[in-house]
Amino acid sequence: MAAKFTKLGMQKMMEYYFKAGTAPTSFAIGLSGTAFTQDSTVASGEPSGNGYAQISLTRDATGFPDSAYVTDGWEVGIQHDRVFTASGGAWSACVNMFMVDNAGNLICWWDLAATRTLQNGDSDTVNATIRLQANS
Repeated sequence: MAAKFTKLGMQKMMEYYFKAGTAPTSFAIGLSGTAFTQDSTVASGEPSGNGYAQISLTRDATGFPDSAYVTDGWEVGIQHDRVFTASGGAWSACVNMFMVDNAGNLICWWDLAATRTLQNGDSDTVNATIRLQANS
């Protein structure tokens, strides 16, 4: 899955790097039924209850273990095999996965290949990458 950055996410990344902005201490991923756009600034449309919770990612080699040059850019992978599990009931339909920083800013999102509606006891294992692509 390729990440799509929000304008806010791009701004934050550039300011951390070029303006010595305060970098986030952590990130989290979650699932959502909302179709985000580049103008989105906060995550919305998350399932409520029934075991749903965002999954924390540390800002280090554990949270983002893979970093490598690929054919057309640089890619960083999120921690492998993160699992969302519904317990106590079904979740509302989700169409994407998102990443927020510890301040709740929506940094990027990934469109899911198919809408997912987890039923009680169902699990969904996610893996994703963030890629900066070179123009050629």
